Amino acid sequence: MNTLSYIFCLLITETFSVLPTWNLTTSPIDLLKISNPYTYRIDHRNWWYQASDELSKTITKDANGKITYSNNFKMQGLDWSGITYEGTVNFEAVESFYNPGDASNYKLGSSIICPRGSYNPFKVTSTNTYTELPFPDDWKKSDKFDLKCYLHRSQGGHLLIHYLMNKENYLLELDYNSNLNKIGKYSLDVEEM
Repeated sequence: MNTLSYIFCLLITETFSVLPTWNLTTSPIDLLKISNPYTYRIDHRNWWYQASDELSKTITKDANGKITYSNNFKMQGLDWSGITYEGTVNFEAVESFYNPGDASNYKLGSSIICPRGSYNPFKVTSTNTYTELPFPDDWKKSDKFDLKCYLHRSQGGHLLIHYLMNKENYLLELDYNSNLNKIGKYSLDVEEM
């Protein structure tokens, strides 16, 4: 019992004896002092379903002191051969991206970008444009959801799109004509699984 009391007192003394000395003026880094504009990489993947990607953010400060930023996304073929898409995008993170490439067993008519968060999948229409995929007529879209895409490689390569919402989780499939078809609604809470 003496030993436990001694350890407890020692822990209390050690915990409260060291006071943090925070100097908030030296903690942050002024990115725009390094260079203006300042660019850093958010995401970079190679050999991801017949494609490679790079997502970067550029922060710029103008003469009036106004700070702006832009997100730049580049999607290319394997080993960075041939640009599929390159341009400014409005999303901050990429959940997944798919390129039909040379693999004819995938049911993809064009390249697909699935951003992370409350976004819809995008179909790449040219090397500098993309469009939102159309939804089924009976689809009721919520404002806040989490998008997950998965290319199921067996039996023709079905692209499954999961919309995870609070107790309203849906599964859709993308057909070869880039139409979303509603498969069903999860009866279980996916986040609990």
